[in-house]
Amino acid sequence: MRLKKFQGLFVKAVVALVLISLVPVLIIGYRVMKINSRLLQNELLQKQQTQADKLAAMVHYTVFSKEQLLAEFADLHTDFGSHSLITQPDLDYLRTRTAPLFYLAVFSVSGKPIFDSGVAPVKQLAAVKTPMMNTVLKGEYFVSEVFYDNGKPFMWLAEPLHRQVGETRVTGILAAALHLEEVFTALSRAYPMDMEALLVTDQGNILSYNGVSATEQETLQTRLPLSFAEVTRQLAGASNGEVVAEDGNKWLIASARVPDLNWTIYICQPASFVPKLFKDSFLHTSFWDLVIILVGMFLFVCGISYLVIIPI
Repeated sequence: MRLKKFQGLFVKAVVALVLISLVPVLIIGYRVMKINSRLLQNELLQKQQTQADKLAAMVHYTVFSKEQLLAEFADLHTDFGSHSLITQPDLDYLRTRTAPLFYLAVFSVSGKPIFDSGVAPVKQLAAVKTPMMNTVLKGEYFVSEVFYDNGKPFMWLAEPLHRQVGETRVTGILAAALHLEEVFTALSRAYPMDMEALLVTDQGNILSYNGVSATEQETLQTRLPLSFAEVTRQLAGASNGEVVAEDGNKWLIASARVPDLNWTIYICQPASFVPKLFKDSFLHTSFWDLVIILVGMFLFVCGISYLVIIPI
């Protein structure tokens, strides 16, 4: 009789302890999942930040390699007496060998064109000529904001000519219009396929979307989760973090400034990607791993129940 009572009490104790144990187990499990989720989110943000920094450096190199090419060209065509050695065929050759430079020109210090090569975007040249002259006549190189010629984005580069060694006096200017398609092509080869990659100016104009030239600005803006002004506000000075769109969806965003240019690279992906990784990880958990965990928990509860019943 006592054995039967003991057995019945033992079963009830096991059931009661299992029910009681569920509460702390669920709480601890929830907290562990939240901590792991935050760690995984930080890891994903670091991955995005690495990609953004990499793309920003690549954009900088692609643009300024052309600026360096102009500087070397200017130096090679100037002798030690600061006499011009550039001729019309020289400009034609440089433009032919460097397709993104679709227009080249040599100007005097008064702004008068001496000779040029290619078809000039006249309206855009008039808009940029004064600041370009002011900068280059100080002996500095010039890189403009983005302009558009027949819908194609480009920018102006300029280098001082005829500069005497050891002096800052400039007697000529070498200017070039640079198509940005090569920048977008480089991005298309390097951007992360599982994320959204955007190249944006400080004015909020999208230059490239996933490595493709962004020509339809209004269409792209409707596809983006939120404005870049709102992204900047929510990040509050941080280079990466989680932002909330107007529709309530959360996004993980990392950004990197392109050195020496008023451009920013944004790498974005939905924050819902984090719980999806947890789900996939759980579904791929080994069946025998689950069996071992469940058996271990059952034996633990049975052992605790036995130790509780013995004194009673």
